[in-house]
Amino acid sequence: DHPVRTALNTGAPAGPLLCVLELEGEPSRAMECSAVPIRNELGGVIGAVFVLHDVSAILALSERMSHLAHFDALTDLPNRPLLLERLSAALGRARQGAHHLAVVFIDVDRFKQINDTLGHVAGDAVLKQVAERLLSAMGAGDTVARLGGDEFVVLIPAVNDRDAVAACALQALEALSAPMRVGRRELRLTASIGIAMFPDDGDEPDLLIRHADMAMYAAKRAGRNDYHFYISSMDAGAQAEFDLENALRAALARSELFLDFQPRVDTSDGRMLGAEALLRWRRTDGTVCRPDAFIPIAEASGLILVIGAWVLKEACQACRDWQDGPLRDVGVSVNISQLQFGRENFLQLVMEALREAGLPPHLLELELTESMLMEPTDAVRQRIAGLKSLGVNLSIDDFGTGYSSLAYLRRFAIDTLKIDRSFIADMADDPEDASVIHAIIALAISLGKRVVAEGVETQRQADLLAALGCHEMQGHLYSPPVDAARLAEFARRRGAARTRRLG
Repeated sequence: DHPVRTALNTGAPAGPLLCVLELEGEPSRAMECSAVPIRNELGGVIGAVFVLHDVSAILALSERMSHLAHFDALTDLPNRPLLLERLSAALGRARQGAHHLAVVFIDVDRFKQINDTLGHVAGDAVLKQVAERLLSAMGAGDTVARLGGDEFVVLIPAVNDRDAVAACALQALEALSAPMRVGRRELRLTASIGIAMFPDDGDEPDLLIRHADMAMYAAKRAGRNDYHFYISSMDAGAQAEFDLENALRAALARSELFLDFQPRVDTSDGRMLGAEALLRWRRTDGTVCRPDAFIPIAEASGLILVIGAWVLKEACQACRDWQDGPLRDVGVSVNISQLQFGRENFLQLVMEALREAGLPPHLLELELTESMLMEPTDAVRQRIAGLKSLGVNLSIDDFGTGYSSLAYLRRFAIDTLKIDRSFIADMADDPEDASVIHAIIALAISLGKRVVAEGVETQRQADLLAALGCHEMQGHLYSPPVDAARLAEFARRRGAARTRRLG
């Protein structure tokens, strides 16, 4: 129903609804329309105010981000989320039809040397040609996806036997081995290929991809430029994961975990505005283990709940402690895992951490992932509303790498978008990455949100981000992750530098 009619009939506000405004001789415009009833002195409805809000630009940016969420920005191939979606559907058909399915994992051999010797621009040109050759070599019904870097996956949804898959792998190797021209150079590539098949090697999307990945590494270890099928003995690595989980449990008991902090600076004047708490593990031999090596194990085992609670309380206490020095009014941001966010007691956990530390809520920022907000259940809505009522700030971490959507950005009171470092790394040389960053910043500004760029390593990157309107930056250009004492020293130096500039 038209919002005006609804407002007149019910006496209540109606909308907003998404509609299209068409005027003769002009392009169609995407509009949000709503209506509010007008009442007389006796309270009777005597009319309505009809409001149209032009959202064409925002909707176009949202559609662009939606495409980027499912397709690789460089090659325009399906990315991992879309691959998993198609693989899940293909598995359902394979179960019903009782036929085989194959996942083919392809990794370009020695690709890092291409980037190191010829540069990232040449490397990107190689990846584009690899994508084109794989598309031409595979069947019309196959899905060729790029997982990232030089890793590609081919989904063959229906296949008779291993011989047929082996033939496809040989076609891929042959297509990639033909001379490839990049600028004035002619390159010859080889690749390592791993194959996993349904139902013999697994019946879940992630498991098949993981087994194909294991087989690919077996091909690399065997000399590259070949393909290997998955065999069960490759799961020996699972034992290493089990050992790591046990060591992590012992680390919790021995208090081997600690936090470092990486500062976030204001793009306009270089002031330190906040710091991200980053988890580290100092093992008994003195080596420091980075979170990407043990967080997946912690999430799979459920240890992330205990670790996440400790990190939140430790970060709040550290932030409260540094308020009495040069870090006054500098807040702290904490990464939240999906498992942790989904717990019913999560809001209570945040309240306890703030109360025990005596930290004002506005100095705490929680970094969520896009996947946490993709299913707007009542529980998620209540959790977000509860956090905002506390006065806690919310940000979306690694924005642009998942299901970026205008819907959840408008639905939830998100304060900040953090651009993933994968876009920042090559933005100076890669127009595609620069375009993605421009789109994210434009979208954020149009919605009144702040933008933080992660992984800023060079002054060139910082200058480009500043020109695009990015509000804050974080990366080794300014400071690596450091302890609280060195963070305070960083703040002192930045304050002195700013004082000199003002002078």
